[in-house]
Amino acid sequence: MGSTHPNSSPSPSVNYPSPSSVGSSTTSPQHVASIQSTSGLQSMALASSSATPALTGTAGPMYGEVFVPMPSYGPRDRADWVERVRMGNHPVSNYLILFEPEVAAQAEHANTSCPSVFMTDCILNSGNQRTIMRDAEEPIFAAMKDKGYQEIRFILRWPGYSPLDWARNIPIYVGDRLMSRAQLAHCIASEFEQFVTACNLGQLHTTEPHWRVGRGGITFGRMKLSSLWNPQGNIWVASVRVVGSKGSY
Repeated sequence: MGSTHPNSSPSPSVNYPSPSSVGSSTTSPQHVASIQSTSGLQSMALASSSATPALTGTAGPMYGEVFVPMPSYGPRDRADWVERVRMGNHPVSNYLILFEPEVAAQAEHANTSCPSVFMTDCILNSGNQRTIMRDAEEPIFAAMKDKGYQEIRFILRWPGYSPLDWARNIPIYVGDRLMSRAQLAHCIASEFEQFVTACNLGQLHTTEPHWRVGRGGITFGRMKLSSLWNPQGNIWVASVRVVGSKGSY
């Protein structure tokens, strides 16, 4: 990709899965020179993070579950987001997309504390997603369509991998229809699956061993997709949770 940084986008030689099973065509991860990544996380009303495990459940194994403290997109990304939502006089759903388990699936994951969906479930066929994700078939990105956008730009971030030059252009339409929540979840989960693969292959390197991804660290099976939020323009970033057995953190 023309970058010599150890955390540049993976080389084209990696055979990554495509979100084609949901009918969405995306471009390869691209270098994003304009991202300013910083450590630390400011609190944000609807897209917050915590480094403290939440231990829940009264039966069965206990799980530690945490928000991943993602590097900031910019110095005021979350503060600006909150101000934009408060002053915009538009539904919060214009700026925030939630991924919550369907009622029937909540019992299976009752020992975790926050509404979110395992990424391994997000990459299932859409027929299975209807059983695990609330409003899986609901069309999304109507607000982006109204602003004239044909695609969003998803920025993948992870603590300890900064700067991480990983971006994906995702069309908001599948055919002539707006993509559904399940289709978007599939695309985002596929990006994180590719990220884990790149870490396993030694293409990406961390400066924070606690948040190491891949072998000897956080595996794809422990990642949960909580939400996608819009810091500016057509840029969207993910809020992710990690689940592990008690004592993992």
